[in-house]
Amino acid sequence: MSDNMGYVPPTISPVCNMVLDYLEKVHAGEADDRQLAALLVDQAASIARTREEILAKCGKDESGCLELPPEVIEEVEASLDEYGSCIDEAVRYANERNEEAYEKAVEGLMKVGCDGRLPFEGYTPDEGRMGPTAMPMLNVLIRLCDGFAEEQVSKCAIRRTIFSIVINARVAAYELDQRQDDYQYERDILIGAYCNFADTVLYLKDVLDNGVEAIRPELENIVKAGTTLREAVENFSLSMASKGPSKIDQTNIILNLFKGLREGGVEKEAFMAALGTFQKNMEGMLREAESIAALPHNCDDITAEMGGLRTAIEEHLKAADMIAEAVENETDIEEATKLLVEAGDRLCACKEKFDAIGEKAVEEARQIPCVRCGAYNDPASRTCSQCGARMINSTPGASSSTVDFQEGVTHDQDSAGGELVMTKNLVILFEAVNKMAEGVSTPEEYGHVLDWFRGLVEDNLLNMPPEPEVDVSGFNDEEIALIHSMEEQVAVARADIEAGAHDMIEAVETLRLYVDDKNTAHFVDGVRALRDSSIKVQTAARAIEELINSCRAQAGLGGQEVDPDKEEDEDAGEAESSGIEIPEEI
Repeated sequence: MSDNMGYVPPTISPVCNMVLDYLEKVHAGEADDRQLAALLVDQAASIARTREEILAKCGKDESGCLELPPEVIEEVEASLDEYGSCIDEAVRYANERNEEAYEKAVEGLMKVGCDGRLPFEGYTPDEGRMGPTAMPMLNVLIRLCDGFAEEQVSKCAIRRTIFSIVINARVAAYELDQRQDDYQYERDILIGAYCNFADTVLYLKDVLDNGVEAIRPELENIVKAGTTLREAVENFSLSMASKGPSKIDQTNIILNLFKGLREGGVEKEAFMAALGTFQKNMEGMLREAESIAALPHNCDDITAEMGGLRTAIEEHLKAADMIAEAVENETDIEEATKLLVEAGDRLCACKEKFDAIGEKAVEEARQIPCVRCGAYNDPASRTCSQCGARMINSTPGASSSTVDFQEGVTHDQDSAGGELVMTKNLVILFEAVNKMAEGVSTPEEYGHVLDWFRGLVEDNLLNMPPEPEVDVSGFNDEEIALIHSMEEQVAVARADIEAGAHDMIEAVETLRLYVDDKNTAHFVDGVRALRDSSIKVQTAARAIEELINSCRAQAGLGGQEVDPDKEEDEDAGEAESSGIEIPEEI
């Protein structure tokens, strides 16, 4: 031994460093022999436990898929034997204060520690955190290979790390194989991923002698196998975590995480983050459903199912708030759990129906409404499947016709659904769109019609009569309540007319965009928006007319009802393309 043997340099193995440190302190009289003896007893037990566990779990397997290769077992046993000899010498020194035993123990521990970590040693989170992957051991292996390339790490150290990773993967596969649960399919996939990862890592030792250029490709293969393994672990964990009393997986995950929080296996911050994600997912589900419900469609069931879906999601969010409060106050979540499970059952039933109906609504939203009859048609259709009118077609290379009314068909008829009334002003606008799409009108003529129609809408907005003020003196309470009710209904209808008129103006500007970029999608969007806004205005106007008729009927003027389908100014005549002035309703 050299004279500077009192200084023990660090090794790759933390355990060896720890035993060396105790030996040095006892040798220098700075520590109690009993502390060293207790440490050595513990290390001897670790050797025996590791040997038994590895041989029991990875020694022999009927299928052979979980069995460690003989060379790995031999390497493990050799390293454990070598380390055991060092512990024996350290014990001899502790008992006899034999200087020769001390020197042999120190030299042996230095050699074992510099060759790599022992099979039962792990890595700290900080050691595994630095690296390109989410797997700590893999990051350590990559760093060691980088050190090997720079001649700062021995080949033996890398081999030890390889064998340690392989052992951990095989042990994990063995333990999974022994489990009995309802996730056989996911478990088999995970076992296969562990075995494939172990085999891929083990192959790296065979190319260590071939240089750095041979190591790099194998590391890439290991990273790919590690990614596959991590995905399998996440899928298996998700399957386990999603098991519970609710029909909604996300709900069961929250409940299981809360159980882990109470048992100390889950940190509070991690649970609250998961709960926040749960709330965001629920809010996102609600927004998605509302966006589908807002699409133009002819399905009344969507509105009905949307109510149940919204209620169920709101109950989930309420329960999540209750859980968050329980976590902060460290109280029970029995009431919140019950609400979550019940809401999950309702959400599951509502969402299944809503999704089926929503698919139909989304499909309808992709279709083009016929301006004449309102029927929805495939965008590739050249004519309406219901009335035969020419359709807008946004398919590249297809006809760009929009609306082509057949001869002999009156332009003021109701749509097939009885909703849209084709007034003369709408006919003029749609015919201008049709001519522009077919290339038989100039941009100036087209723009002139758009300007005229927009001006017509703006004039109607400016000239809307004020809301009437009814003198209720002389009426009884019941009559006054009825008058106020009618006033409220008129106010709502007036607001719908104003909103619809503004939507009309936006639709006109959408139609105008075609002049700049020749994108027929503007025809599709503009005509759809114009039709929807026209229906809104006409529906509100009819509501006001019905209220007027109702008032007249109650006042004894029953024979003077307003005909909502009667066109005003029937003698206005044909509109010319230059200077259009038709003083009638939009």
